Amino acid sequence: MKQPDWTSYKTILIAALVIRIIAAIFSQGYGMHDDHFLVIEASSSWVDGYDYNHWLPWSPESKGVPEGHSFTYVGLNFIYFWCMDFLGVDDPKILMLINRLFHAVFSVLIVFFSIKITEKISESQGTERAKKNAVIVGWILALLWLLPFLSVRNLVEITCIPFMLWSVWLMISTENNKYFLYAGLLMGLAVSFRYQVGVFAVGVAAVYFFKFQWSRFFAFFSRGSVGFYFDSGIG
Repeated sequence: MKQPDWTSYKTILIAALVIRIIAAIFSQGYGMHDDHFLVIEASSSWVDGYDYNHWLPWSPESKGVPEGHSFTYVGLNFIYFWCMDFLGVDDPKILMLINRLFHAVFSVLIVFFSIKITEKISESQGTERAKKNAVIVGWILALLWLLPFLSVRNLVEITCIPFMLWSVWLMISTENNKYFLYAGLLMGLAVSFRYQVGVFAVGVAAVYFFKFQWSRFFAFFSRGSVGFYFDSGIG
């Protein structure tokens, strides 16, 4: 029997996916307040014809002001629950298992881009050392117990990370300025999931501003600001 190559990125990603699928299967029920009452309860209530958190402007008990939470991620969950309702799937356990499996697959991007970023920024240490650093980071993110568990929950703090890392990877992996447009858009999507990410985005833009790299600054900043328009929950 062929022994697995523990330094292979493919092996790391497969392990990351398997452990997340296991986490998705066994992470049933209530996890923490944010993932349930700010995301699942709110979005599923809209499908059932009422507004649990009174966020919608036309809700009789709405305060008429933003609550400080993004509607982007809640809205995507609403679309998911609406599609499941349309298909006749109404068992809460099945609904949430499928939901967690979606998050399990999506969260593997955190491991993938972290590996790529680590290898890229370690190039100055030599190819062999860069590979070793990337493998270490990959295995830590793939198996560290906290991340797989949190990755399958409905937490904006975790779900926005793949967009952030993808954006960073585009900025450091190429000299082509047009990719900064895509990087800004991805960072904007991260902001639309969790508006506090805007602090990170402003920091990135500031780097290019103070380095007088104007084309990259304006490309990143102009696209990144799109996220603020998506984020209807900023208050």
